[in-house]
Amino acid sequence: MSARVDLDDLDNARNYSPVRAYGNAKLEHVLFTRELHDRYHEQGLSELPRVS
Repeated sequence: MSARVDLDDLDNARNYSPVRAYGNAKLEHVLFTRELHDRYHEQGLSELPRVS
């Protein structure tokens, strides 16, 4: 499985595949988490509060 984010087709409307959608969602989650870390780690935010 490989994931590649197509910024022109974020909802996979043109070329939908469940496996591709899953891989893209996982990759996007990792990229988002890394960006949060890069932006806020120096300010002391190391994790987000959990919602019960």
